[in-house]
Amino acid sequence: MSESTIHGINHVALRVSDMATSRDFYVELLGATVLRETERFIFLRAGGADFLALFPSDEPHIEHYCFTVEDYEPDDAQRCLEELGLTVHRREDRVFARDADGAWSSCRASDRTTTSSPPWDVRTSRPVSSVE
Repeated sequence: MSESTIHGINHVALRVSDMATSRDFYVELLGATVLRETERFIFLRAGGADFLALFPSDEPHIEHYCFTVEDYEPDDAQRCLEELGLTVHRREDRVFARDADGAWSSCRASDRTTTSSPPWDVRTSRPVSSVE
């Protein structure tokens, strides 16, 4: 994974106190477009292939962020992070770990975007499939 190159931010997932207010802020003030909206989450296109994911919460915060990475191989990424002593969570080709300050981060291949189901259980704020 050390030879991989970050190409940008694939997405940022936010926990927000009011889904409609947050959606309207990003759409009306910043020009984002709605990709998918349910009562559990809203995905907003934030330019190019980047997107913003909104999830309801009584405690607003950044849920996680995801880098788009060239030459990304999930198995290699997981092995590298585990060798560094990090606890890794995996769902399909997404590998999640906490950064140096404890924020959840993840990586995706540069030729993919995530617009289907969220990788996090919106009830528990935990990865859907974890390696704990």
